[in-house]
Amino acid sequence: MAIVQEFIKGVLSFSSDIVVLAALTAVFTAYALFRGKDKVVALILSFYPSAFIFSEIPYFKQYLSSNPANFQEAIVQLLLFLIIFIPVNYVVAHIVAGEFSFSRLKKLFEALILGFTATSLSVLLSYHVINLQKIYNFSAGIDSMFTGNGLFWWLLIPFGVLFFLRK
Repeated sequence: MAIVQEFIKGVLSFSSDIVVLAALTAVFTAYALFRGKDKVVALILSFYPSAFIFSEIPYFKQYLSSNPANFQEAIVQLLLFLIIFIPVNYVVAHIVAGEFSFSRLKKLFEALILGFTATSLSVLLSYHVINLQKIYNFSAGIDSMFTGNGLFWWLLIPFGVLFFLRK
């Protein structure tokens, strides 16, 4: 009976992960469709300098632990990251230019791909830059995907996607 309960718990945890990832992808896809390709590309590119700045500011390391003890500390880390991310995104958005195709189907496909890319990058950064496990803790399957030796490839994938969707 314990094996069945463990299996059901694993399936429900995996399905809740799918719902969270699908909701994030839907939000980023809607952002791409309503704001435009250039804005979502700027959003994706802004993660890199923002993560670097956030991890290298010495004052944050004094006051923030790398593993927040409670929900409030995780929210503080997220808000501090957003304080850095928003101006960086504003600057990058004025540099990046891009237009979606006139074809509705191609526009939707590109928006979905960019939404998935932004989702994967934000989940990756939630593991390595700001620890959001007190807000939402993914299952072991998702944990194993975004931790370990695959960090380099997960950071490289968005550039490949942007390369193939450049026109």
